This record gives sequence, C-alpha cells and structure tokens, in this order.
Amino acid sequence: MITGTLHAAVLLPVNLSAKFMHVLSAFSGTNAEKARVDGMLVRCFDSVLWIGIDSCNDMVRYSASTVLLGFYPLIDEDDFKKDECLYKQHSSMMNMLKDECTPIRTMAAKRVLKILSTFWNFIPRDFIKQYMTFIVDVLSRDTVIAVRLAVYEGMRYLITVPACLNAAEHALKCISLNGINDKNERVRMAAFEMLKLLKGHRYIRFFDVVPMEEVLARLQIETSESVRRQIVPLIFKSFFPDPKRVDRNERMKRIAFLIKHGRICALSFHRLLFPLGLVTVKEAVEHIQFMTILVYRSFSKGIAADTTMDSSTSFLLDDTVGTLTGPSQEMSMPGQLSFLST
Repeated sequence: MITGTLHAAVLLPVNLSAKFMHVLSAFSGTNAEKARVDGMLVRCFDSVLWIGIDSCNDMVRYSASTVLLGFYPLIDEDDFKKDECLYKQHSSMMNMLKDECTPIRTMAAKRVLKILSTFWNFIPRDFIKQYMTFIVDVLSRDTVIAVRLAVYEGMRYLITVPACLNAAEHALKCISLNGINDKNERVRMAAFEMLKLLKGHRYIRFFDVVPMEEVLARLQIETSESVRRQIVPLIFKSFFPDPKRVDRNERMKRIAFLIKHGRICALSFHRLLFPLGLVTVKEAVEHIQFMTILVYRSFSKGIAADTTMDSSTSFLLDDTVGTLTGPSQEMSMPGQLSFLST
C-alpha cells in the first residue's frame, strides 16, 4: 500500500499527487512512531524514491525531493547499509540545492536549513559545511527572487538553536547586508523579519550582524511602507530608551545620531512609533515635549556638534541596555558618543 501511494505521489502530476502526499505525511515526523516504521519505509521507498530523485523530469524530481525532505532521516535497519543510505540522502540534499529547477532549489533552501536546525549534531560536518557554504555564497544571491526569499525564511530556524549559534552568526553576517538592500520588497521584508528575531537574543545582537548605520541608511531611502514597519520596531529601543535607565543627555545624543543619518529616516521613525503601538499616548506627548526642548536648545545655543561615530570606538546601540560614560554636560550636544553594552 505504501509503495503504491509513493508511486502515485512521485509519478503523478502535482495536482493529482497532492492527496497521496497527504497520506504519506502521516508516516513522517521525528516521533517514536516514525522510528518504528523507518525500516519498512526504506524498503518501500527504495524502488521508487531514488529513481524519482534522479529523474530527468522536473516535476517528478520535485515530488521525490518533497518526500525525501519530509521523511529525513530514513534509517535502514541493516547496520551495514545504514551509512550508505544516509550518505545517499545527504548527497541528494546537496544536489537539490544545486538543481536547475527553480521550485526544487526554493524548497530545498528552506527545508534543508530546517533539517539542519533539527539534526545539526547528527549530520556529518562535511555536509553541513557544504550546505551552509552553498546557501550563503550562492543561493542568497540567486537571480530568482523566490530562492533568495527562501534563504532568509530558512535562516530563522537556525537562529534559535544553541548547537549552531556560531555558524548561524557567521551566515547572518554574510547575508544580512545584501538582504536588507535587496531590490525586491519581499526579500527585504524577510531579511528584517529575520533580524527582528535577534531582539533579546542572549548571544547574537542584530547590530553586530549588520551595522546600525546601514539599517538607518536603508530607512532613509526605503520606499515600501511595509518594510519601514519592520525596521522601526527593530531599532526602537536603541533610539527610544527607557527614561528611567538613561539620562536626558544620552537621549539627546541618540536622537541627534538618528537625525544625522537623514531627515526622512528620523521622520519615518517618529511617524510610525504610535501607529505600531510602540508607545502610549502619554509617552508620545512626553517625547514631543522632549524633542521641542532639544530643538529649542540646539538653536538657542548654536550647537553644531559632530554626532558621527568614531571608527576606532565600538558603539553598541543595545536594545536591552546602553549607558554613556563621561561627565554629564548640561543639555549640550557632545562631540563623540561612547556607548557601553553588557
């Protein structure tokens, strides 16, 4: 029965095979039941699955790839064949990432990253290196929008897995800047949604992955309102810190730094604070009063301080804690920022 269902799922057109895929999904998963039927599945799949994986027909290859990625790992009961069976699966996953068929590359980019997040300590390191290198260096720059989008959506799975933190951080540093500046709005959205998952992360901070200056530069030129609505919550705590934890001088420095990066950038940030529910009416009124004082004192004292960041200093606009060192100067704009982060 399972073999016949697999035949139909792999060989029939997509519109007809969907129901058979649904039947097969009952046997997939990472639970104990799957472990008990793995040996049977390997025997049932052997006659069809690998033929479909190597097929010249794109749709047959796509259906077979869907089955393999859904059932990974298939573990043979025979200890002598187990390693060979797993090697064949790992090699096939690499071939999916390189496949000329766009739907297969798109599906594989996202599903392989999900598999890595679950089986990081199970998959051989050589294959992990191959997967991550190809996804980061090639697929994140693919000419097809859907493939690039799948990479940023798939990276979300790795961010929360302790076992792959180092690899995830390195990958994020490699792809994030291109992602937030991608020509396609959907890809930029996915990149910022991925970065938002780093808010409150214990080990990876979004401003270590992509410089704050680059995020503000993107906000300055961003034409999509949907993307702006992703950027503002990401940088909210950096430029709207808790008044109980920072003094007025520091708040002035941060606002000045924001304004320095562009009028549109500052306007977009403040315009979206209330619509996005990031501040209450009371907080909004207090901030308006604070900004009024800031503008008045700046003009009245003729302040023209340089608010750019010294390249030799590490500036951490932390969304959890950020304090300034140095003597407090009464309502004057400092010439240099010095953020400390824990």
